[in-house]
Amino acid sequence: MQSITFDIQDLDEIQFELPIGVEQFTTEIEGLYLSGLRAGQRDKPTLVFIHGQYAGAESWLLQLGCEKLQAHYHLLAWHAPGYGQSEHWSHTNPSALNFVLMLREWLITLVDKPVVLVGHGLGSLIACAYAARFPMQVSGLLLTAPAIGYAKAGVFRKKQGNQDNYMLNTFGLMSYAKERLNDLIVPNSDTISDEDSASFRVMFNLPADAPLEFYLTGEDWQMCVRRILKSLLALNAEAFAGTSWTLMNEDIETYRHYFHGYTEVWAGEFDLISRQHEAYRLAVRYHSNYELFKGVGHLFQIENPTLFNHNLIAYMANKENAERIKREEEDNF
Repeated sequence: MQSITFDIQDLDEIQFELPIGVEQFTTEIEGLYLSGLRAGQRDKPTLVFIHGQYAGAESWLLQLGCEKLQAHYHLLAWHAPGYGQSEHWSHTNPSALNFVLMLREWLITLVDKPVVLVGHGLGSLIACAYAARFPMQVSGLLLTAPAIGYAKAGVFRKKQGNQDNYMLNTFGLMSYAKERLNDLIVPNSDTISDEDSASFRVMFNLPADAPLEFYLTGEDWQMCVRRILKSLLALNAEAFAGTSWTLMNEDIETYRHYFHGYTEVWAGEFDLISRQHEAYRLAVRYHSNYELFKGVGHLFQIENPTLFNHNLIAYMANKENAERIKREEEDNF
């Protein structure tokens, strides 16, 4: 696959400046200081963004800074323990429940009504576990690029899951970030080689002559690469090892049966981390809507924020419509 090159000095220019209307705050939970980001209208429905393994709350900045979302919703994103400015906790082998209970305590200090959980990657698994544990506190689930977990996976898949920790511990953060970046973002459609194009077709079972249409090009692609790489280089090795353990020992199916509210599952067409067929299978089992984002990879909320935010607004409208129909059916029963 493509080998992305970068100049480390370029990264100093990417500071994750907070968009207009977004504020950072810190909350003490059981003696642990957790950092988060907040935007929007506090008297409006609350959307809680739960990041995945490869980035903290900054992975949601392009959603938190969206004026349309700010105008109609209360937006929250946490840094899980050990991510961003949040202190690392004592759990070396945290379960999904450990994350859920900490997230619950964090949210109790911020909102007093049910919330919509928007998860990404591991964050989707945590969102499912949260909804299973506190179903009355969740009004909707949006699972993007969901991590299924390796607890019931075969030996080969578990070996793949262990590679992250091995690479990080063996080669260091810089080498790991550079290598993992190749899997987190699709190639630049202006410069992809014939060899890489052929590799993508094989990986995604596409005909040899099938056109490949990647969303990002030129400077937009370069900026996205730097943004994602900056997040990778900010990772805390201990926190990352903890979330790796969580993924190795959890299965999203464990939590699927306990929440019956409105749910959607979204996937990136060329996601090399959370494969689209796994997301589709999860959507079928949830009896939920499924959305495939064309031309993007794992971090498609960063790769194509315009479409992501548009569809997020549509998700809220779909959820409200589904709830209205359900109320009418109950009234007529």
